[in-house]
Amino acid sequence: MKGVKLALASEEQKTERDRLCHEAWGAPLSVSQFLERERVLRGTPWARAYMKSWLLVDEGHGGALASCETFQMRSCITAPGSARNDGHSYGIASVYSEPRFRGKGHASRLVELVHAELERADPKLQAFVLYSEVGAPMYERLGYVLRPS
Repeated sequence: MKGVKLALASEEQKTERDRLCHEAWGAPLSVSQFLERERVLRGTPWARAYMKSWLLVDEGHGGALASCETFQMRSCITAPGSARNDGHSYGIASVYSEPRFRGKGHASRLVELVHAELERADPKLQAFVLYSEVGAPMYERLGYVLRPS
């Protein structure tokens, strides 16, 4: 996908995305209630330390085509007879594209770029976990394996 880049969202961009995402995840809250809930959640010590909000930005006009959040979590891989291997896993959440941008591959490209950036930045990365309410096919194309919740 030409002319797009991955960016971390500013506080202003996070609020803008929250306003847009209300249609997907805000009910039964009003827009203002949803914005306040998200502000409070992002203000927790855990979220400030371990949560990042990402944007897929169109370099031509600077607008966001898709967004998501990641949450770093401690993880450990062990196998019988092997040493304990402590590391990090990342939860990916709130993958969102506005209706006018859907069906064009923007959300998939965003998740691919987030994977690549975290793989580059975190030598202790062990896994990605993604919860989705929109169905598995898009994420299965990216290598995710469906598991019952």
